[in-house]
Amino acid sequence: MLDGWFEDASGRPYMESRLIIPRLSVAMDISFCVDTGADGTLLMPADVVRIGLDYRVLQGDVPSVGIGGISHSYEEEAVIVFSSASILYGYHFELLIPEYAPE
Repeated sequence: MLDGWFEDASGRPYMESRLIIPRLSVAMDISFCVDTGADGTLLMPADVVRIGLDYRVLQGDVPSVGIGGISHSYEEEAVIVFSSASILYGYHFELLIPEYAPE
C-alpha cells in the first residue's frame, strides 16, 4: 500500500515520490498533490525553481484552456517512482512544465 498525507491548510492529499526526467538528467524527491480527476501532471513553478530547470532547454508546446484563458506548457517525458516497504512502483508519463511567468 502506498502512503501519503493530507495537507493541514487545504486538506488535499499528497504523496512523496522520486521524479525522474531523463532528457534533463533530473532525479529528485518531490511531494505532489494527488488529483484523481486531473487530465495530466503539472510541475509547479516553485518546484521548477527548486530543480533549477533551464527553460531554454525545454521542448514542446501544450496549450491549456482554463478560467484565465490559454496558458502554455512544455512537455517532457518523465518517470515517477513510489516506494512501499520494499516494493518500488514506477510510472512513465508526460510531465507538463508551465511556461515561465515572473508574477
